[in-house]
Amino acid sequence: MIRRDFTFQLDEQMIFSYTGGSIEKRLRDPANRSILEHVHAYFQELVDPLVVWNRFPIKALIHDKVILQSGHKIGNGPVGEVVTGAHELVLAVCTVGPGLEQKSRTLMQGEEFLEGIILDGVASWAVDDLRCRFYAGMMDQLQEESGYRCSTYLSPGESEWSMNDQRIIFDLLESEIPPDSVSLTESNVMVPFKSLSMGFGIGPDPMGSEGESNCDRCTMRDVCRYRVLRAV
Repeated sequence: MIRRDFTFQLDEQMIFSYTGGSIEKRLRDPANRSILEHVHAYFQELVDPLVVWNRFPIKALIHDKVILQSGHKIGNGPVGEVVTGAHELVLAVCTVGPGLEQKSRTLMQGEEFLEGIILDGVASWAVDDLRCRFYAGMMDQLQEESGYRCSTYLSPGESEWSMNDQRIIFDLLESEIPPDSVSLTESNVMVPFKSLSMGFGIGPDPMGSEGESNCDRCTMRDVCRYRVLRAV
């Protein structure tokens, strides 16, 4: 299944909060007003959100592994604990497309290095915001349609869920991913780079973890200054 109907509320305060430090001070200088205007214009022109997702029935949980009815085994780290009690596993791939990172790279290689740095940061915020909005929408939809609950969501490479499981997620969603939209390198890195994958359990029964942000289980949580910007 595919969703593209996402919009983003990019405002100056968000950019200030995301950049911080000396860059924020420079951006607040009226003489640099054009930088904010350019970044906002590039963002609105180039952001191309896409979420590819599906639901997969769970057969069993063995230690930290989720065994799907298809026979696929997925998960390690906290995954099994978080989705305990779930009947199905939702897996998704999210991207904001290649345009933002390509433009950012071009700007940084030219004479607009600061604009490029800020646009790169905004693109990182956007893909995280996309993940949050998809998850929030799924929670509302499932609750309304069937009374289902959702576990906390996790992403490979965050907490202690191995990046290698992105290969399994892509294998399971392969038939639904549009050509030339998002792919995986041999080292399991997503292309475009401003992309991520995620998973969470769903079902009528209580689960191991509900209501947390994935920040709560991220190994970077104690040093990350972007947690305050999370939508969920």
